Amino acid sequence: MKVCRVIRIIGLLGIAVALLYSAKACAQRITVLTEHLPPFQLVQSEDIGGFATQIVNKVFEHAKVDYDLSHHQWSDAYQYTLKTPNTCLYSTIKTPEREPLFSWVGKITDLSTALYAKTDSDIQLSSLEDAKQYTVAVMKEDFFHQHLLSLGFVENENLYVSETYRTLTELLELPTRHIDLVIINAGHLPYRISQSQSLSDLKLVLDVDELHPDMYLACNLKTDAATLTSLHDSMKVLSERGEFERIEREWHKRQHLDN
Repeated sequence: MKVCRVIRIIGLLGIAVALLYSAKACAQRITVLTEHLPPFQLVQSEDIGGFATQIVNKVFEHAKVDYDLSHHQWSDAYQYTLKTPNTCLYSTIKTPEREPLFSWVGKITDLSTALYAKTDSDIQLSSLEDAKQYTVAVMKEDFFHQHLLSLGFVENENLYVSETYRTLTELLELPTRHIDLVIINAGHLPYRISQSQSLSDLKLVLDVDELHPDMYLACNLKTDAATLTSLHDSMKVLSERGEFERIEREWHKRQHLDN
């Protein structure tokens, strides 16, 4: 199976241009988009790694489906997949609102996320409703952005929307932004701390069940039906074999040894 990869951070127009040139270079079947979100998706130099990427690679190889893989800002990748046939996206969260918008191929892993504040903050919360009296920063177009909007949070009032995770985790350091809380993936936090030690000065303020959703591989509704069936069947077989857990476990073990 021939696999081609386009490794760029570009907008929606750039995605289309890059994939047009890529299609000339190889027999493209499925376009796969993702974002830089360690440890799930880890972009380093000319490679997209991370254990979720390894799982997705394994699924496509098992299904014998050719694909292009590229990374972009999450909002661009999400919108492009929503509008473009034969395009898939990972790792994305399945919600009742999103369910009719995509073909959901299968679960990759789960996500442990919580609200964090600076350690010198006196904020105490017992529910997300309590957080409405503060300003919470989230990633644009991700599950938590949409979820907080559904709970009645209002952008530019008590909800600040960030384009990138790097910006998101730096917001608490900017007094002019008046950000009180950020929603951060617990698995992503150690990576961000390794990039900026100031982020170690954070404390967990609220951890609730609704902040622990599952993460999926999802595709545009007009993706080739036979391809979707092959991908779904491969995910089921590999998951039942325990391949996903093995990949994640071995990836974390290697990272621990490297550090």
